[in-house]
Amino acid sequence: MQATTAEGFELRGSVTPIRELLSEIWEKRRLIRLLARRDFHVRYRRPTFGLVWVIMVPLIQTTVLSIIFTRIVRFTTPGISFPVFMLSGITPWLFFSSTVSGSVTAITGGGNLATKVYFPRAILPLVGVRSNLYGFGHRLAIVLLAALIFRQGIGPEVVLLLPALALMVLLASAFALVFSAMQVYFRDTSFIVSAVMQAWFWGSAVFYPITRAGEGLLRTAMTVNPATGMVYLFRSAIVGWPIEWALIVSTLAWSAGLLVFSLFLYRRYNRVFTDLL
Repeated sequence: MQATTAEGFELRGSVTPIRELLSEIWEKRRLIRLLARRDFHVRYRRPTFGLVWVIMVPLIQTTVLSIIFTRIVRFTTPGISFPVFMLSGITPWLFFSSTVSGSVTAITGGGNLATKVYFPRAILPLVGVRSNLYGFGHRLAIVLLAALIFRQGIGPEVVLLLPALALMVLLASAFALVFSAMQVYFRDTSFIVSAVMQAWFWGSAVFYPITRAGEGLLRTAMTVNPATGMVYLFRSAIVGWPIEWALIVSTLAWSAGLLVFSLFLYRRYNRVFTDLL
């Protein structure tokens, strides 16, 4: 901490080298796992139905949207069961949206722990990513079961679930790291993210094929949307749709760019985050 003029003072923490930062995060991987497990159990221990809500939320959303888009708006997906189509998009989206929204306040909300012992602050948003993975496994099982029940069939393209899962975690981690760091300095970040998530859902092709957007500006915007590639890769794995490489490249570019940006954020401000809580 260095005193300046009479206006106040300026916080200047030592810069953490990127290699050291990554090394510290890797060394604390067990801590991430323990905190994530605790967070998951605490979240679903108090509600009466507990873990049932992990499964019920996507099922309720799928049922409501299926009724709306097959009975009222008359939206169909020829050759594909619409409930399975919906579940294949809602499942990764729920993981992404809940992870990003919940991780925004990871650092500002974890002040009690962060001020008692030192560890890389990047661990806190990563705990949220790991915690939501526990519930995601249950939801993915429901998607696969629904595909069998509706006789959608599961082909060899199901192996795409592994790269789809990796892409989903990578994208969610990138946004969680950046937004949680921004929240420390700009406390309106959580409100902005909450508002943006509503529009983001409707623009991510969760419940309709991207071809419905035509070939104009809307299609370009959806292609640039990082969540669209994540949703589509899952859909390719579940219902066998052709891989949209342009969408995947867009998602990878967003993930890589945000991860690099987050490295420089935590490299520069890792030591002073807790002083601003």
